[in-house]
Amino acid sequence: MASPSSPAIPPLNKVYIISTWVETVLWGMFSTLVFSAVCYILFWKRRSQTSKWILFGTSALLYLCATLNVVASLRQELEAFIMVPPDAHPSYASLYYATQSHSMAVIKTSTYTVAILIQDLVLTWRMYIVWRSDWRVVVIPLILQLTRFSIGLAGIILLAQPGADPHAQVFKTLSSISWPVELVTNVSITAAIASRLWYTGFKISKATSQPSRLNTYIRHIFVLVESGALLVGTTIAMLTLYNLENPAALSIMDIATQIAVRPLYSLFHEV
Repeated sequence: MASPSSPAIPPLNKVYIISTWVETVLWGMFSTLVFSAVCYILFWKRRSQTSKWILFGTSALLYLCATLNVVASLRQELEAFIMVPPDAHPSYASLYYATQSHSMAVIKTSTYTVAILIQDLVLTWRMYIVWRSDWRVVVIPLILQLTRFSIGLAGIILLAQPGADPHAQVFKTLSSISWPVELVTNVSITAAIASRLWYTGFKISKATSQPSRLNTYIRHIFVLVESGALLVGTTIAMLTLYNLENPAALSIMDIATQIAVRPLYSLFHEV
């Protein structure tokens, strides 16, 4: 196993134990959410068959990514703390987590990249519906999403190479483009949906001669903004910690993969 060139080995063993616990708790919470959302979509909610299967398919894919990420994290704990070679370094677990080229680390980076793409595509589809199926509003978001996914894919391929240093200049360059693009995409789409819902609710209040009444879509707006804020906050934390070369930076991707499932809560609401 490749070891970092620096003599000071960061306590990645403790960092990843904590992140795995947090990730597992979130997965358990969101498992209940996903099951409820899927049942609600398929059996109770009155939607077109196309909408039902789009929502069901994206829900299943997001949950699959989240589950694979948890399984890979638990497997990593076994490999780092249980399946230790007899002649291993005293800091074997930390050195293990510092190596991003082994199969479990590659799987986790891949599930994060795919989960974020699916989540962004779901938001884009919702924006398309809210803006009355105007294809022009989704062109730029789709370009940004494909750009971010391509950068993420390039990062996965490079990280999978033996001896790859996640803090090398090439990865810093990729991350300085990828995460800001994700932030811009998520914030702009959320703002576009929320503003459209607010305007529609305002028009309804005005048409019913009740301008002082609470906006009809205020609950939907709150849920949407809350879901987006969670992922945006997590992305900002990852970007900040990574630029500071904090050892906890990459471990937050595990938590972000679970948080990407959070927007499924908004499937309970009409948009």
